[in-house]
Amino acid sequence: MKKLLLTTLSLLSLSSFAGPQHTAAAKGDIEELWKAIGEEIGEEAEDSQITSFIDSEDENGNTCLSLATRNGHFEMIEELIALDADVNHCNKLGARPIHIAAWEGPFGHGFEPIREEEKNENGGFDPKKSEAYKLTIINLLVENGANINDVEERDNRETPLSIAVNREEKSIVKYLREKGAMVSDDLRDCLLGINGRLIVFDKKNKQSNFRKRLEMVKLLRILRSNS
Repeated sequence: MKKLLLTTLSLLSLSSFAGPQHTAAAKGDIEELWKAIGEEIGEEAEDSQITSFIDSEDENGNTCLSLATRNGHFEMIEELIALDADVNHCNKLGARPIHIAAWEGPFGHGFEPIREEEKNENGGFDPKKSEAYKLTIINLLVENGANINDVEERDNRETPLSIAVNREEKSIVKYLREKGAMVSDDLRDCLLGINGRLIVFDKKNKQSNFRKRLEMVKLLRILRSNS
């Protein structure tokens, strides 16, 4: 998992072949994005030209939306969607923006400064607020056409739902299920063994964490189908 995460981070970082639009999107700088549009394709560019420009890939197959999502820039994501950015674009790692939002984002994990939306009363990182902030981004993508059941095009074949379960983010699991996310056979096997016996383990403590996983099973409503 650690190796996979490092690979993800390297492919989502700015490459040496990133254009000015990619740099602006990664920084969340809307003014800089429009400056790049004006300088690169002209201030009189047609809407279709602007869309093609922001949907162009860097060396790692990331578009402006991929990078803005990676860094949790909500306003930039809104701007790119308004410019008709492809919300289901797949980068070279096989991840679409909704997978990137589910896996990554700064969200208090040290990739970016902690945002006001993520702070606790003492100014530090609050995991619950961070999860809520991530959910606003996932919701924005879903409401604008992101495929909630898309499977990552790599060996582990994760969906947004399986990622949320893996990260034990209950509010996101509940949201995705309410929006119609399907429970795959692989996800059932992850949570349940033969005859519905829980077999998963807490990632941090390397020991059985029955209560947390039982909550996930209840949220997914899969006990009956596995009994």
